[in-house]
Amino acid sequence: MFCDEQGGILNRNKVNHPFWTCISIAGVKKIRIHDLRHTFASQLVMKGVPIVAVQELLGHATLEMTMRYAHLAPGATAEYVKLLDTPRESERSTKA
Repeated sequence: MFCDEQGGILNRNKVNHPFWTCISIAGVKKIRIHDLRHTFASQLVMKGVPIVAVQELLGHATLEMTMRYAHLAPGATAEYVKLLDTPRESERSTKA
């Protein structure tokens, strides 16, 4: 994911320590860098991005792996159900 100035692999401490220092200063609870990948996938899914597109962005070989990353936020499913109460654009134009 990250490399040093010479292109070598960074060890965990060289990445985690500065990351945790930054999130501590920002007042964010301690998370892993890998949690950002899960958040990225979840936010895309909740915005309606097709799961196959998320799979491609994450570079996963299978949808099953992508589904592990694409968690929905609490309450997100209730918002999706509310969409059923909203008429589709085609239904609105026929009623006018």
